[in-house]
Amino acid sequence: MARPRRVAATLPATWEQAIRRARGHWGELQHRNGYYLMLNGAVGAAAGTAFWLVLVRGYHFDEHDVGLSVALISLATAVALVAKGGLDAALVRYLPSLSKREALALLRDAVGLGVVATLGLSVVVAMVPRLLGAPAQGLALALVPLLASLLMATWLQDAYFLAAGEARLGFYRNVALHGARLLAPAPVVLLGLPYAIPLAWGVALAASSLVAIAMVRALPMPPASSATPPVTVRPRAVPPTAAEAHQKARALRAPFVRSALRNAPASAAEFVPGLMLVPLVLHLEGPAAAAWFGIAWAGASALFLVSAAIARSAFAEMSRWGDPATCLRRGARQMVLVLVPATTLAILAAPVLLGLFGQGYAANGLGPFVVLAASVAVVAPVHLYLALLRARDARGLLVVMPVVLLATLFLAAPMALERWGLAGAAVVWAGAHAPWAALAVVRLHKAVRVPRGAEEVAHGTGRSPAHGGGPHLE
Repeated sequence: MARPRRVAATLPATWEQAIRRARGHWGELQHRNGYYLMLNGAVGAAAGTAFWLVLVRGYHFDEHDVGLSVALISLATAVALVAKGGLDAALVRYLPSLSKREALALLRDAVGLGVVATLGLSVVVAMVPRLLGAPAQGLALALVPLLASLLMATWLQDAYFLAAGEARLGFYRNVALHGARLLAPAPVVLLGLPYAIPLAWGVALAASSLVAIAMVRALPMPPASSATPPVTVRPRAVPPTAAEAHQKARALRAPFVRSALRNAPASAAEFVPGLMLVPLVLHLEGPAAAAWFGIAWAGASALFLVSAAIARSAFAEMSRWGDPATCLRRGARQMVLVLVPATTLAILAAPVLLGLFGQGYAANGLGPFVVLAASVAVVAPVHLYLALLRARDARGLLVVMPVVLLATLFLAAPMALERWGLAGAAVVWAGAHAPWAALAVVRLHKAVRVPRGAEEVAHGTGRSPAHGGGPHLE
């Protein structure tokens, strides 16, 4: 008679293996930083929903005010993204090879360049006032450079944390941002200030930037590891003086700016086309439609933030170790692992979430939300491909892609809005990304076709260049 299987005896080994795999997964720096960056997006989405819900339900802002505010914040965010350009990518590439003083000097230079670019772009925006609709003039346009400068500075601070292998500090900054954003409307509304919503947003951004400054100054940076930096750096036994650090940062300024300019189109391609949809809807359909579409976009964009976070983590590791095949495989697995259940849950919960804002949002925002959420299937491969292009310092597609995306949206969105309503704008967004997603899948598949033995990975041990801490700033 055959012996019965002892199923219970196999369970501990199964659980032990699962725990070991989970620890190995978390032990990889790329995965860990990716999850912290995703956590930023998740917390941001939850806090953003709470922020707009408090404004609509608690402070009784009508659809006209919400529509104008969403459009203004979207426009400021688009300006910040263009002004930031590739400065964050350049910081991720250059900072690991520098001492802390040199890195801080380069960070200050990057913020200064970003502020100058923000002011210049804001002047251009002010020359096209109809982009915000007839009611939004004067002070509204003056808020654009303020919000854009604060956004740009906080993104560069997050890039500093990512370059140091400490993405968790960027998460802490974002927690401070979202906490302040929930508290800021009360004094602004009580004081009766105009444009209370974007002003409250600006106060929260300023508070989170101050928190980041404190963390940057307190962050201990161990010596860099053996990663090959983009610029040859002689090892130092003694940290440089402030004057030497400033001189080194000044010497790096020209190659740093060139690297930032090469990566600027990729930064624009990630989110600028989508951010311009809300102002476009405002211009074509009015404030109420902009409010419905803007809330739908704010909810669905959490999925885009997740895919962009995974891609940024992959880019950071490719910049450190120059192993695109391993980093891209990990990034693709992480996208499937997180985005498939997240997208399904978002679509199922959409009627309830939009219904919290009111009947108008539920009736008119559900269609755009579902299409936008489903479009992450074509947006995510594009984000991962952009990370590869950035790591390779590619130029052609990095310039062509955002131009074609923007042109497609501005040419097709008016016709789609007229034919299909607000869902038409979401369909155009997904359709504009579809051909680029097909190209991305083909190119990414080619990039990862290397022998498995070439990966410097010991399974389950967390021993590979991308596993353990990676290079840090001195």
